[in-house]
Amino acid sequence: MSVFKMFPFICPLQSEMGLATEQLSRQLIDYEKKNFALGKGDEEVVLTLKSFAKTVGELNSLHSDLAHQMADSMVFPLIQFREKDLTGKATRTKDRTLFIFYLFVMPAINCQEMKKEISTLKEIFSIATDEHEAAMVKYSRLPKKKENEKVKSDLVKEVAYTRRKQHSASLQYYCALNALQYRKRVAMLEPMLGYTQAQIRFFKKGIELVSKKMDNFLSSVSNMTQNIQAQLDSEAEGMRAAQRELLSVEDTVYMPDMDTEPVNRTLIQKAGYLNIRNKTGLVTTAWDRLYFFTQGGNLMCQPRGAVAGGMVLDLDNSSVMAVECEDRRYCFQITSPSGKTSMILQAESKREYEEWICTVNNISRQIYLTDNPEAVAIRLNKSAIQAVTPITSFEKRPEGEANPDRAKPGGVHTTGGSQKTGAAPEAEDLIAPGTPIQFDIMLPASEFLDQNRGGGRRTNPFGEMDDDCSTESDDSLLQQVFAVRFQGSMAVRCGNNQEVIYEAMRQVLAARAIHNIFRTTESHLMVTSSSLRLIDPQTQVTRIS
Repeated sequence: MSVFKMFPFICPLQSEMGLATEQLSRQLIDYEKKNFALGKGDEEVVLTLKSFAKTVGELNSLHSDLAHQMADSMVFPLIQFREKDLTGKATRTKDRTLFIFYLFVMPAINCQEMKKEISTLKEIFSIATDEHEAAMVKYSRLPKKKENEKVKSDLVKEVAYTRRKQHSASLQYYCALNALQYRKRVAMLEPMLGYTQAQIRFFKKGIELVSKKMDNFLSSVSNMTQNIQAQLDSEAEGMRAAQRELLSVEDTVYMPDMDTEPVNRTLIQKAGYLNIRNKTGLVTTAWDRLYFFTQGGNLMCQPRGAVAGGMVLDLDNSSVMAVECEDRRYCFQITSPSGKTSMILQAESKREYEEWICTVNNISRQIYLTDNPEAVAIRLNKSAIQAVTPITSFEKRPEGEANPDRAKPGGVHTTGGSQKTGAAPEAEDLIAPGTPIQFDIMLPASEFLDQNRGGGRRTNPFGEMDDDCSTESDDSLLQQVFAVRFQGSMAVRCGNNQEVIYEAMRQVLAARAIHNIFRTTESHLMVTSSSLRLIDPQTQVTRIS
């Protein structure tokens, strides 16, 4: 009976094959909905997979038809054989619910019923034989001398009845065995015939499906895969060549601060790793290496492992300058327009350091919003160079080289020693070492009292004069007020050149950055044709005139 068990086992597998091909077709259609990180060139693949999904759908219909044909022509005759010939239950219904029950449940039940049916017929035949033997025993014991006609007649009838019963049981038993013998032959042939015919129909439909159009499609897909493989081989060969070239260069290429390319001062966007100084306590700081990049007018930062970056500072109208910070090189400071937010960053090389400062300087002037930002950046390259040059110690120029200030349009021509060719002055020649820095305007008490006595007068910074204004103010041809903030002041040794201005600015701003002094004194600067006055906005007292 192992052969009969295999027939119902094949049909469910074929049904599962149809379900699997149906799911495969759905997955091929849903492929374009998958969001792969590396999805370059998937458009052609998506279209090809859709065509494959259509083909797989047609194959699914063929597999489903094959499963139904196998169920009708292979499994159903076997079930009919078991029900009709073995159990005597002639059920010819093809209801799918009953059929599934017979297909998956009845094989085990019918084996037992088949054995029970044959055993029942055999047992009936045995009982009939025993009854016949018992009747014959009684009939054989009839006496010869004293015959009783009534008893003899009853025994004869009993023997005849048992013989008829035995004959009938034997005929049923032997007929069932003979019929089973022939049905068994048919039961072996019909399922195989149905299975073979179903497979032949399946392959015939498959041949019809694989038409010339399908051959062309499969040929194009094969060519596409070969082209992709060729591109992969070419890309791999190019990468291997690039690796060999990179590995053959000298170690100086990988060394920091060994750049030979000139600094690009016209950048309006830049990205790279920088060290940022963070406060960890009242007087302690720590440096973190993070990835910074510019996006429009914003400075963005993306920590390692983060999915995206976040805005750190708005660079519009911000200021950037080189600073000396602790014992680190290539440090620069970016300060917001309000002066409340600032950060100190460190680049890994001089080229990166200068390019970052130039880029931030260009962005702060909102060059990126112009129609041709690169051209504007080139025009402003002159000021960018001044912004990135830290005047810590001026390098000595070769003798005979002219002062660069003279070559600049509109430059200030200095007098005295600064007009002579030769070495530029050192920082110590401009400002004495250890010169104290004053971060606020402090008026002497006597001067403050003199300005606030009865004879004193408050000055309106917005140009509205009292009736008793002086004649000097009435005769003024120019009068304009600016809101300014005092950064600091210090004594200098000479004040007749631009270098001392730059050095004083650098030392004042560096001192503010080192000591974390961000508060500034706001004043109103009144410019007239005859004087400059720095006025306190709260008391309207002239601080400096």
